[in-house]
Parts: sequence; structure tokens; C-alpha cells
Amino acid sequence: MGLIFLLLWSLFAWQALEAVRKGFLDNRGRLSVWLQMLLALLVFSLNGEAREQRLDAHFNDWPLAFYLKYFGMVLWFYLYYRLIRDVLRRVSYIDTVFYAVFVIGVLSIPSMLLVEERTLRRHVMVGVRDFFLLIPALTLFIPGTRLLAEREHVVGMKAKQQWIVFCYSVYSMIAVGNVIKAGLVFIDVDAIVTLERVFTPLLFPAAVAFFFLLLPNRWLLMLHTPLRLYQYWRLYRLERYVLKSVGATEHARRPSLALVRMSELELAIYRATINILDYGLLLEHDPRCRRLYAEIQEAGQLDDSYGLLVKRLAKVRLSSGWLLRG
Repeated sequence: MGLIFLLLWSLFAWQALEAVRKGFLDNRGRLSVWLQMLLALLVFSLNGEAREQRLDAHFNDWPLAFYLKYFGMVLWFYLYYRLIRDVLRRVSYIDTVFYAVFVIGVLSIPSMLLVEERTLRRHVMVGVRDFFLLIPALTLFIPGTRLLAEREHVVGMKAKQQWIVFCYSVYSMIAVGNVIKAGLVFIDVDAIVTLERVFTPLLFPAAVAFFFLLLPNRWLLMLHTPLRLYQYWRLYRLERYVLKSVGATEHARRPSLALVRMSELELAIYRATINILDYGLLLEHDPRCRRLYAEIQEAGQLDDSYGLLVKRLAKVRLSSGWLLRG
């Protein structure tokens, strides 16, 4: 995992410098996002008691690493809460959750300064922290971010929001394990080691998801290009069939190498979609195209986003099957 964290920190530093150079951090919202990324990386990097002890050894065994993680995670979650609290309604109680977990952390400092049985107290504090942070994660972060992803039209941002949902879902599973470990402190201490072996591997998919969050949007667009090309090919074949059926082939545009540019590809998809919807209306009285007409009309009448409209039209099949022969 050490190599993975080195890669993540390097990617974060590169992206942060790019953001500063381009003036992206002048906006408070963007600055908040970058601060969340920094805090998340800090929390991930200090994961595990062994890493905490190595850092604490330089500070006379004060639990510095633990509280960097504890309050860093609380601040990270609070900043994200501030970003999306307007997406869902009736979430005012979440503020109380953050106040509670912060106060508990402050009150725990005197007991954590004692080296004796610090490990057990650490398990309890982590469990208490995650018990409270599970509330915003499950009731606001995951459903709220999923709602944002559904409304998003920019491919790169939509992908990142889906990765955020994945990250908070993984965290929720780890948090449940931490809450259970806190309870085991008072029941069966030996079982904690076994439980850690079960939940620790979940950090790897979380780190991979975090890696994708740090990637520039243009890189994510490149990963998305093959799918968009396939959708365009489907739409192009359907468009050609519709135009041929209504005798308007002069309005068809043939594919070109310019489609390797995402802007040209998106424009071509838009044109094909408009032609299918407009000229598809003329298929109403053609007995050979009744099913096709019905499918096109059904796709166009549903009150959904443009992205879903494109997906539905790309799934329309002609009688010859998925090849869509014109």
C-alpha cells in the first residue's frame, strides 16, 4: 500500500499545482473540494496503528497521528456535508452529529495521552467516531451524491460522482467494522485482530477509487470515448435507416476522422439524435416501420435527461438485429 499512497500523493500534488497555476482555487467551492482531497489522503496515509506509532514516536508518544486522522476526518466529512446539504431536504440534524463527534474527540484527549491501554481506547474512539459519521454517510452523502450523478451531464464529473458514491459506500462497510471492534473491546479483545483482517482489504478498492477521483476530467473522457463511439455508430445506423425510409438521405452526414475529438463526437451524436426524433415522426403511416416509430416516440416522450434519451435511442433495434443494417 505504501507505493499506492506515494502514487496518490504525487498525483494529488501534480493536480493541485495545475489547479493553482490555472487559478481554479479562487473559488471557495473548489478550494473546499481540494481541502477534502487533502484531508482524505492524510487519513488514508495514516491508516493503521503501526503508522500512527511511527509518527507518534517523533513527538514523545503523543497521539498526534490519531487526532490528525480523527479531526481530519470530521472536517473532511463536514466540508462535504456543506457542499451537498442543499441537494436533500430536512438534514438540519446533521449539524448536531458533527458537533457531537467533535466534542467527544476533544474530551477524549486526556485519556488518550496515557500510553497504557491506548490501543483499546483507540478502538473505542474510532468506533464512536465512525458511529456518528455513518449517519451523514448513509443518509446524505451516498443518496445525495447519487442524485447529483443522475442530474450531471458532464461525463467526467458524472464518473467522479459515481466514484465518490463508491468511496463512501466502502467507508460505510469499514465503519461498521470499526463500530463492531469498539464493542468487542468490552466483550472479546482477541476477536478484534480477526475482524481487522476482514475489513482491512477494503482499503485497496477505496484507494483505486480515490486514484480515479484525482484524474483530470479529460483523461476520464478518453476512457469514455469508446462507449460514445459505439453509441454514435448505433445512432448513425438508425439515423440512416430513418432518413432512407422517408426519402431524406441528403440530410445524412457520413462519419469522419474528426470524430476522434470529443467535441466533434458529441456534436455528431446530437445531430443524429435530432434527425431521428424529427424525421422519425414521418414513419407514423409507414406500415413497415410501425414498431420502429413506436420505439422512437416512446424514447422521445419520456421526461428524462438528454443523456438517457441518447442511451434509449442507441438501444433501438431494427428488424435485422443489433447490427442495424440500413
